[in-house]
Amino acid sequence: MKIKNAYCTAVLLLNLVCLYFILDLASYDVIIGYLRDGSEKFSTPRRLVYIFLFNCIMNLFLIIALLMRNLMFTPALHKAQR
Repeated sequence: MKIKNAYCTAVLLLNLVCLYFILDLASYDVIIGYLRDGSEKFSTPRRLVYIFLFNCIMNLFLIIALLMRNLMFTPALHKAQR
């Protein structure tokens, strides 16, 4: 059980770091890429940020729900109540 809680906590921290980088990417207006022939390619990261943000928030929600379930319904609590 401790390994599962440690894993959930590690994934939670990783998702929080990911959320920081997603919010940093949201502040960019345009990303410029330089091609081999010397031309430039412009793209806006706005749509990609929304997809990453939705994914990261859903991951955080599921990990927090799993961690809370693991912490609330531990076998030690069930044995103590019987």
